[in-house]
Amino acid sequence: SYAWNDEGRFEAEYANVYGVPFMFIGGTPPKDTPPPLPATEVKTMPGREKLRITFPKLDGYRLEVADEELWLPEELTPFVIGPGTVPSWTQSAPVVGEPELIEDEITEIRPRAVAFLLAKRLVHNQFALGETIVEDEVRAEPRHWLFPRLVDLCTRWIERAVVIERGWHLGPWICDRIEAMQGLAFMDTPDFDARGLAWSDMAVLFRSVAHDAGPLVAELRRRGIPFVIKGLNRLFDSPEIQAVVDAFTYMNGGLDAASLRRAWNDAALLPHGADWAAALRVLDAGRDFSQGARWGQYHIQRVYLDLLEALGIREDTLPGTPQRSELAFYQLGKFSQVISDFEEIHFSSSPREKYDAFSKWRQYQAPGYYADGDADVGYAAPNAVTISTVHQAKGMQWPAVFIPFLRRNRFPAKRTGGLNVFHVIPVEAVRNVDRYRGTVEDEQRLFYVAVTRSQKYLFLTYSPGASKMYAARSMLFDHCTRQTRVSTRDHGIDVDAPRLPSVARVETPQITLSFSELKYFFECPYQFKMRFLYGFNAPLHEALGYGKGLHDAMAEVHKRALAGDLVDASAASELVDRHLNTPYAYPELRRQLELSFKDAIVRYLADHGADLRNTMHSEKPIQVHLGDGIVVDGRVDLIRRLDTGEVSIVDFKSTERAQEEEVTRDQLHVYVVGYEELTGERADLVEVLNLDKDAKSVREEVDGRLVSSVKTRIIEAGSALRANDLKPHARWCSACDKCDFARMCPTRRPTSPG
Repeated sequence: SYAWNDEGRFEAEYANVYGVPFMFIGGTPPKDTPPPLPATEVKTMPGREKLRITFPKLDGYRLEVADEELWLPEELTPFVIGPGTVPSWTQSAPVVGEPELIEDEITEIRPRAVAFLLAKRLVHNQFALGETIVEDEVRAEPRHWLFPRLVDLCTRWIERAVVIERGWHLGPWICDRIEAMQGLAFMDTPDFDARGLAWSDMAVLFRSVAHDAGPLVAELRRRGIPFVIKGLNRLFDSPEIQAVVDAFTYMNGGLDAASLRRAWNDAALLPHGADWAAALRVLDAGRDFSQGARWGQYHIQRVYLDLLEALGIREDTLPGTPQRSELAFYQLGKFSQVISDFEEIHFSSSPREKYDAFSKWRQYQAPGYYADGDADVGYAAPNAVTISTVHQAKGMQWPAVFIPFLRRNRFPAKRTGGLNVFHVIPVEAVRNVDRYRGTVEDEQRLFYVAVTRSQKYLFLTYSPGASKMYAARSMLFDHCTRQTRVSTRDHGIDVDAPRLPSVARVETPQITLSFSELKYFFECPYQFKMRFLYGFNAPLHEALGYGKGLHDAMAEVHKRALAGDLVDASAASELVDRHLNTPYAYPELRRQLELSFKDAIVRYLADHGADLRNTMHSEKPIQVHLGDGIVVDGRVDLIRRLDTGEVSIVDFKSTERAQEEEVTRDQLHVYVVGYEELTGERADLVEVLNLDKDAKSVREEVDGRLVSSVKTRIIEAGSALRANDLKPHARWCSACDKCDFARMCPTRRPTSPG
């Protein structure tokens, strides 16, 4: 009851708890609870509901104060970590008795984890707002919204100001040897001339890049040693990508223009004379969601590419050496892949929700989103030290290999707990289940892979980890130290060893090109470089999937014909339902694509239905081996025999944006080469059947001279790829007009007179 007693207080109320005696409680037992006073019932009167009092919905109060600008000064005082700055022992001296000396174990922690802890401390202390009194204690109110920005600043402070003295981490030890081995005379094979070792001849292989590579990355960056990290795991640690991420933070209102400019200056991404105002206009337009365009038009990828174009960022304009420009584009291309990964999932979200989700994903999920085993997006092999997992290093070799952190429970890796696939699939349902869980024998085989990546110099190291779990030596390390051919003494690098000028090895042992990749190379070698070496992606098209679906439908029609089932127009709707998958199309476009898809099938069957019985192969896998380790791998849409007995190779086209006719002719003659290698016979004709309405189709005799020319061009393509000699067109041409990356090409569009 909420009725007051005579003293203006509520009466005490007691609950009867069965089975719990209260007789052990001291004091006077409570009196029987008096009955409650008569209650007054309050209710609304009929017909007066409209007069009821309503209150605004209030979730809470927030104090809005303009945040001060956060930035790092140009000059930073070095923060030294070493025996003179970090205590390594504690002495406990009691009042009575002997003092006790406690030695502390020096452990490692990832730089990113340190940045998080520093940012947390700053949020709760130095950057807290005002004072509040809680239970007689004065406390400051943390400004948690500053945390992402402070994490970035702390990360950069660690990279620029923290100096780890030699001997206190493996990073300096490894970097000393990498620098000392530059120019050491080395012969790739007995029949090659000796050359001096270069950065790209060194590799550091980790069991887990995500957990262990951080301190080494920081040291390499501090010394200016070029390096690449295989895969996308530590992409967000690079200064270039941090600056790009800041651009999207600015779009979300989390950063001001001046701080963004400093971030891009710190990352050395601004070309001389860059139009910063134009870049801000791109970002401001990108976050203007009131334009009324379709949701699918608000491409994050398009904003990214427009930003690079507005700043004039090209390989030939970035500050620094050509080697540095190549490494920067390697990172920028990876980020383009990251955007594609995100937009493939969130393409149809509302623009504001998509950009908000992208901002949160970048800050909290993306840095740990990619697994250690994720592969690179391209062929790029710049002259830089390689940091990789052992798994990613399979099939590769380097003159010098470092395998650090040989700790128990890291290598061999312990079996991970928590949720895994076997919480969904019963263990009993999987044959030879240990194969998927990983065994010590599997780890030993993986270690064999690691040590055999070295052609001459192999360094194996151990140091205790940050916890007791990783404190002991690996059994693999102990096994190696027992071998008579392994030295446990650090002799360093012989300063008197023969040396030559450093020359990066130009070699890709095996080059396998798909027909699509070769098509892009024939159109423009530099476009091939942007797509497949650096990994840049074009913005997702709303009709994406239409062409592939139509080709799949044609493949089914001809495969059924090979089985004796001749399809007619009545099957068109069924083929549409089965093969048309356009996940990014808005409803009206989807309906248009369905009609176009069905019309194309009906039209093809009307024109070529009688020829279905002449089908010889559909989606035929073909490989073209051209020697020197170059292979072209792909599928031919259709091979059929005409009524004349001639063999025709057919390629289907299904988009208005067709490639250059000369490129198509070259591509078809590649198919001719593959068919000849497969069967020993040369095809007679090549055909292009355009499935679009009123589109032009082509039928030509096979040109023997063109076949020979195409073979030569493919070999030249392989040589150009090995030498990284992928130049753009000397002058602007029709291929440039249709290129997704012309905006970042050194060949510039001619300006109109006047």
